[in-house]
Amino acid sequence: MAQWMSDNKLKLNDNNSKVIVFNPSNTETPEHFRTFSICGTDIATKTSVEDLGVYFERNLSIEQQVKAICASCYFHLANIGAIRNSDKSEVESLRDLGFKRPFPLNHVKNITNKAIRRLGTCLM
Repeated sequence: MAQWMSDNKLKLNDNNSKVIVFNPSNTETPEHFRTFSICGTDIATKTSVEDLGVYFERNLSIEQQVKAICASCYFHLANIGAIRNSDKSEVESLRDLGFKRPFPLNHVKNITNKAIRRLGTCLM
């Protein structure tokens, strides 16, 4: 890998390199795939890695990605109290979205419900 990167005028940052092995959730990573040696540096495999804001998990689930998005939503919902001049129709449309649309993930439903409560208190 080091030779290929050198040939293509790329530099490998050993300190920020991460390795992930994708395998089914019911199997463990084989022993010979648990650490890799790249440019003389041993790199242990991870269960999830993040690149450009997207999380990849070894069993290809989206749990870590959903948690990261929910954490970001909760951060922004904490600042929504500063919005005092919301139109009632905006709150009603958000309420309709929260109660009429089926959500497969409880995390997303919790964020929607919190947004409805927060916007409802802003109008009072």
